[in-house]
Amino acid sequence: MTPDQLIVPSTPWWRRRWLFVVVATIVVAAFLAAAAAVLLDERRSCGDGVTRFGGTRECVGITDGAFHFELDGPDGEAASMRRVLELIREANDDVRDSGDLWFSVAYVLPMPWRGQGAYPAVNVVHQLYGAYAAQTQANERNDRLKMRLLVANTGHDGVAWEQVAQDLIDRRGSDRLAAVAGLGPSRDTTKEFVAKLSEAGIPMVGATITADDLNGANYPHLYRVSPTNADEVAVGLRYLRGVSESADVNPYLLTVGGQDDTYVATLKEAFRATFPDAFSARTLDPDENGHNQALEALAGDLCASGLPVVAYFAGRAASLRTFLMALGEQCPRNHSVTVLSGDDASALVGTFTPEQTAALQGKAITLVYTGLTHPEQWITKPVELDNLREIVADRMPYAAAGLATGGTIMAYDAVRLAVRALLNVAPSQEDLGQLDSLSNGFAQINTDSPYCGASGPIALEANRPEAAGNTVNKPIPVIEITAAGVAQVRTLLSPTEPENGGVTWDGKCPVQQGMAG
Repeated sequence: MTPDQLIVPSTPWWRRRWLFVVVATIVVAAFLAAAAAVLLDERRSCGDGVTRFGGTRECVGITDGAFHFELDGPDGEAASMRRVLELIREANDDVRDSGDLWFSVAYVLPMPWRGQGAYPAVNVVHQLYGAYAAQTQANERNDRLKMRLLVANTGHDGVAWEQVAQDLIDRRGSDRLAAVAGLGPSRDTTKEFVAKLSEAGIPMVGATITADDLNGANYPHLYRVSPTNADEVAVGLRYLRGVSESADVNPYLLTVGGQDDTYVATLKEAFRATFPDAFSARTLDPDENGHNQALEALAGDLCASGLPVVAYFAGRAASLRTFLMALGEQCPRNHSVTVLSGDDASALVGTFTPEQTAALQGKAITLVYTGLTHPEQWITKPVELDNLREIVADRMPYAAAGLATGGTIMAYDAVRLAVRALLNVAPSQEDLGQLDSLSNGFAQINTDSPYCGASGPIALEANRPEAAGNTVNKPIPVIEITAAGVAQVRTLLSPTEPENGGVTWDGKCPVQQGMAG
């Protein structure tokens, strides 16, 4: 070795091993992090377009029917849910494979989850029956445009409304989303959801929302096929006034609802406007402890009065059931009690247990409600109702019960109304790709040219800006639920009678003539 050569000592063995350990540790850590991310993603993901939400771990999001939401209800309803989602998936696959131009409508509902949520599982199933039937009818009638149906779950009580709303907005281009239907009950989360979609310009058609302030005046691009609470109360109290006068008693107002329940609040306000002085009121909060006990105590007080009782129950079906059964257990056999409620009572139809029926049979207790619709409210059936019955009989015979509750019919009309508005403004295939609003399409559905739906003639308000998006004077049935849980139509009334400026439909929907009652 010459003097100018540099001697480089070898790295000590302990340093080489330390370097190896460091590198190996980094590789293992990266692998574990990647594996954990994949595992976490799998745990968060329920299926394509559906993820687990927050601490509840419920599956929320949007599906074309490929994912089956876990329905928190009886086994029969869970099975029906799977079947209708399979039918929706098959219909969507047929549209995709047909090569025809298509658009999408999303049907949105809050689905109950493991005992949480005020919206009954039966309502979810029945409405999806109607939405699928509307898809079937739309695709059979239209050669130039086909419809895909998406199903969206905003979580129990709409807890995931913001996530689902944003997903729908993002899908407007990729899924050619033309409109949203359904929406669920009149609650604060529904309002938040509607506000976000309204700001994005997405048309919406409520199937069962009845709160007066959930309309196009407050939320542009929002329409409905249901009457408002004010309309329901106008009809119900006309009926109730007759009962009260014959019984010579002042009616009770029983309010059972939380602060975020717009349905209950507007029912109460409409009642107070009609009976400003002559009534007795009780108010209960279903979210507080002792709710059931308070209802039972109230029933006991009314039963012990010895006088005929007429009560307007502004509350949800679950609370109404508790109150009704308490009356059945505590009232003497001949003590006359009439309870009138809003359309949420339809969730009780066909659900009484043998024990509950036994508690009511032989008692002078009458439960009536102002329904959104009933298939037997007409003497001459609407064409669309016959079409719906035929689809149910051919493809979903297990869905017949959904017609009696009205949910299937209202969902059918909500989707069909959205399709009607779209076809009004998209006379050619080229027009469909340029749509950014259906407002002109909905404007053509009015008293001069109503949509003759399965639930009755539907005209959208055009003359009163404060009522934009509402139905005009839509007929409302007053329905009795018998001790056996069977729904029977008592009468059919319009919110405003013709002699008081109401709308008549002569020549507009001819099959609607000859209303029951």
